[in-house]
Amino acid sequence: LALKNPPPKRTVCGIMKILDELVDLSHEFGTEDYVQVGGGNTSVKNETSMWIKPSGMCLREMTADGFLEIDRSKMAALYNMTPPEESDEREALVTRLMMEAKARQDSPYRPSVETPLHDSLRAAFVIHTHPQLVGGLVAAADSEAASKRLFPDCLYCGMSTPGYILQMQIRTEVAAYREKTGKEPTVILMENHGLIVAGNTPDEVRSIHEHVMGTLAVAYGAAGIPTKLEVGPEPTKERIAEITNAVQSACDGEYTACSLGTGRFNVAAGPISPDHIVYMNSYAFFGEPSKESLSEFTGKYGYSPRIVVTDDAVVALGADQRNTERAMILAKDGAVVARLTDAFGGIRYMGDAQREFIENWEVEAYRRKLA
Repeated sequence: LALKNPPPKRTVCGIMKILDELVDLSHEFGTEDYVQVGGGNTSVKNETSMWIKPSGMCLREMTADGFLEIDRSKMAALYNMTPPEESDEREALVTRLMMEAKARQDSPYRPSVETPLHDSLRAAFVIHTHPQLVGGLVAAADSEAASKRLFPDCLYCGMSTPGYILQMQIRTEVAAYREKTGKEPTVILMENHGLIVAGNTPDEVRSIHEHVMGTLAVAYGAAGIPTKLEVGPEPTKERIAEITNAVQSACDGEYTACSLGTGRFNVAAGPISPDHIVYMNSYAFFGEPSKESLSEFTGKYGYSPRIVVTDDAVVALGADQRNTERAMILAKDGAVVARLTDAFGGIRYMGDAQREFIENWEVEAYRRKLA
């Protein structure tokens, strides 16, 4: 999996070519096998510039002119600064520095929050996705040992405070990997998050993904764990309306205007990844909704439930149809990931510190707003 080709040079024709290649890769790895809704990000770089997906945009909808060009020399200000200790001040400063590094200041969009990670890798193409097959590995109790067993050359990055702290941790670990092995990591597995693949050509990127996904498919098959979601019988429209009305009458939150119901499936009991927190909240409501039980839930977590799980149904609630559909998509995704973790010791939910940071992080509020 070592990098075999040099990065692209900076010419007008060369830039147009690599942007077209980046669009192709974004569409290819923007399918539901790799990401859900607005998750994941892609980039391509040369010696002076990097083009990266804006925060909150869908990979499969990207066009060549939709990527933000980043002046890599200006990104150095982020690496050389002494960050404020207070987290809100620190993350606001990071956002400002990344916005200032945009080549076109008239663009209102933000670079992906993981722009420093992409810039820290020397490979031309960097693809960050959240495949369910990978989620079952990195959200498992035995994730680090299993990752290194299945992918001996991977760089495994444990969870820490998201945002600047995590980005600098990964930057440091990439440099240490480079120093220790004399080569660049091509596969990075991020705890309770996802997969990073780096390569200098689209074919390298595709080959590495094929290896990772194929290896994991074999591992789940050997463990006898199905990779498809099992859903119970479809509830009646009247039953879905009953559950919806119970929540709407008891909760006056922003996520009660619209609902979508399906048969019961095993919704995860806690936060698995940042995307799950953003699109469906950290915790689902389990049980028959009543004024008392819903009051207890909102009092404990500070928000109305996005996902309600009863004995016979799963109901997603949201501000509008699109918002509601995305909550259901992530609930189903989390259910599959949680089951897959059984191959590697069972589920490990995100810790309270990381969960609370994401729940209150302005960057994720911005992404949630775009959704």
